[in-house]
Formats: sequence, structure tokens, C-alpha cells
Amino acid sequence: MFVVGKGPEIGLKRHGRTTQAARGVADGVPMAEPTGGFVADFAQLSDLLWRERELLDLLVFKLESERLLLESGDVRWLARSTREVDLVLEQLGLTEVTRALEVDAVAKQLGLPPNAGLAELADAALSPWGELFHAHRAAFRTLIAEITNLAEANRIALTDACASSERVLQEVAAWTP
Repeated sequence: MFVVGKGPEIGLKRHGRTTQAARGVADGVPMAEPTGGFVADFAQLSDLLWRERELLDLLVFKLESERLLLESGDVRWLARSTREVDLVLEQLGLTEVTRALEVDAVAKQLGLPPNAGLAELADAALSPWGELFHAHRAAFRTLIAEITNLAEANRIALTDACASSERVLQEVAAWTP
């Protein structure tokens, strides 16, 4: 709930408290206006979150491709597909490090502790950033659920493929004179 304050406490109140960012103060030091001076930092974080969403979407595509290869029984391209999944995961790891730094910078500006979650940032940020961060968070949750389901389906398909290969090898070994 946002309420505009009056007097020296001009800013947004959250649950009866004016946030440090809304007062323009962090750790007792005056800050730039939250609606203007921090736009670049908020925009950088949002851009990074978009990049992370794109990578997660690419991971969904790669996992789906891997699943289709497994289901088709044609394992010719499976190693390449697995390498591509690993490359996307590596890019996500690098992005995660950068995101942690950006989140800490924005959290500090909002008067939040380091390592604040995206939900905390969204709750503390002014419009339109709060809404945008909530939208990013919802998209991340959806993508992570989809990735989890695909990874599990791929694990099961791979286990089944290995078991099938093992049976074929045993049958071939039994036929050997």
C-alpha cells in the first residue's frame, strides 16, 4: 500500500513507515531522488532481468529439443544438444553473478539489506519499477517450473533409453556364438 506523506517525511509509506528510499536517505546520507537519479540503475537491473529471462527461455527450448531427440530414439545429436544446454547454463551462471551485484546496488538505494530478493525490491520500488520487477518475478517462476518439468522428463527419457540400450546389448550378447 502506497501513501504519499507530508512535510519532512515526503515519500511513500509502507505499512505506516516511510522507506528510506522514499525519504531520499540511505544510511543517514541524502540520496538522489528515487524517481530520477536511480533510473539508470533500475533500468540496468531490468535489462539484466530481461536477459536472464531470454536465457531461461532459450534453456526451455534446448531442453525441449533434447526431449524430442530422446523420444525419437535418434541419439546422434544428443551430445551436441547436451553441450548446448550446458552452454546456456554457463551463461545463466555468469548472468546470475552480475544480477547479484545489480540487485545489491538497487537494494542499497531502496534502503534494503544486501541480497534482497526480487519480491522485496518490487515491494519497495516506486512505480513503474515495482510492477516491472513483480512481472519479472512471475515470469521467472513460470520459466523455472517449466524447466524443472522438462529436466525431469528428460531424466526419465534418458533413464529409459539407457535401460533399453542395456536390454539390446544383453540380447546381442546372448546371440553371440
